[in-house]
Amino acid sequence: MDSTTTEGPRRRRLVLGAVGLGIVAACAALTWVFMHDDPEEEEITDEEYNVVPPCTGPPNYNRTRRVRSATQHALRIADTEPRTAVLIAASAAHVLPSLRTPEGARAERTLRELLATLPADELMNARVPTGDDNDSLPGSEGSNEASGSGRRPESGDDKDKIKLASAGSLVVGSGGKGGAIVWELRDDRLVERNILADSEGAVEILAIAPTGRWVATAGHDQSILVWDISEEGQPGDPKRLEGHRGEIRDLVFSSDGERLFSYATNDSVREWSVGRDWLGTERGRARVEIVRLGLTPDDRYLFAGDGDGVIYRWDLDDDGGPGSISKAHDQAITTLAFSPDSKHLLSADRNGRLWTVGSGPLQTKVLRGHSETIISASFSADGNWLATASRDGELLWWSLNGGDVGTTSHRREEVGGVEWVSFSPLGDRLYSGHTDGTVQVRDPWNEEYLHIVGSGPAAVSGMVMLSPGDYLVTASLDGSVRVSPASARALIRAACEAVGRGPTEQEWASWLPGQPYEQICS
Repeated sequence: MDSTTTEGPRRRRLVLGAVGLGIVAACAALTWVFMHDDPEEEEITDEEYNVVPPCTGPPNYNRTRRVRSATQHALRIADTEPRTAVLIAASAAHVLPSLRTPEGARAERTLRELLATLPADELMNARVPTGDDNDSLPGSEGSNEASGSGRRPESGDDKDKIKLASAGSLVVGSGGKGGAIVWELRDDRLVERNILADSEGAVEILAIAPTGRWVATAGHDQSILVWDISEEGQPGDPKRLEGHRGEIRDLVFSSDGERLFSYATNDSVREWSVGRDWLGTERGRARVEIVRLGLTPDDRYLFAGDGDGVIYRWDLDDDGGPGSISKAHDQAITTLAFSPDSKHLLSADRNGRLWTVGSGPLQTKVLRGHSETIISASFSADGNWLATASRDGELLWWSLNGGDVGTTSHRREEVGGVEWVSFSPLGDRLYSGHTDGTVQVRDPWNEEYLHIVGSGPAAVSGMVMLSPGDYLVTASLDGSVRVSPASARALIRAACEAVGRGPTEQEWASWLPGQPYEQICS
């Protein structure tokens, strides 16, 4: 065949191929521009709002673009149409609920901010309050620490403040002057469930079993009261546990609620068993007063830290005394926290020590970075992150690389005095309570900052998360207990309740063009 007869088709194919590559390159370039421009500086006019980019970019690109546009539209109309703006932001947060994208984080932050601007009666519904917004517990004049690892040690002025503990949808709190209240989350509200009346003295320490059946309280009288709250209403007389010869300073339940551990100022650690009618046995004594007690999530090991910086470990499969004693810190141990898989323990004074937990010798790595005492710490659910906080305003995030304690790093966040820090159950949000009364939430991956409803004008002094992580309960020094939506799901429910309806199909198509319609309000 004559070569000239094939030259034309070959040339046409080359031209068409070049044109095709040019189109692909143009789409890729356009997609890159759309994905990497600064959304804060981007101005989307009303005429541009309903325009969908002509090229289909990376997976979920169009959805991300729509969420970004809807969020900006909500902010533009917030002053003139606040209720509609809340509904738009809720729709955007529903479409992209993850904080792991800048657009998803921005949509959630916008929704939080818009909810906070609603009139007081609507905001009450959005906050899921515990009745009167300024209610405090009977006999309380302030508020105090939440039960669980990472608790702040008591000091002089803390003793009459609210204590908090939680299990599932239950929250128990006490103001320190006799008795406690148990609330239950129902229909996005905290409803009073039980009143634990004790007229004999102040409640200084409390704990609730993870199963939600038992509540233990203790005061100055060297005894422990255990309440059965399996039924709603006024419970029967509590079981009184006696055996300590000093003031009870800490209470910890096992995960199945069948054992309770306590320590007192006479340096003794005791175990109380449900199966033996709450019979108590002494587990051992420390050289000096114990200031912190903690139990691994798998119930295998009990740890205690004393005022000289010494760590004690009990293997609960063994009936003997502490199996190991290690000098860990130069000062009193203020914090004990465990990873969810029970493989790591953090102990802290000003510096942290990350321990590997097991039957063999304890191995440790020192975490330095704080200039003052660490008063709260939390591991993420996957064990990849550890957060530590101190009142000097340092909130440090440590990357553990899947538990490899040999490769730690930290990032400093100047956030004002930090009283409490806690990861959400999924590990996608980090909550912190501050001395200025605010509760803040951050995403470890995108470095996005979101501000949620503050706990009041006084410092946050207690913080617990309700399972499965939709609501955060906080106590503050003004004596109040408040509930804030913690997840995107809870925020959307709050928005639907505040506005009184969900978006129509026509509104949805206008706000999120090209995105399939979804009912966000049940």
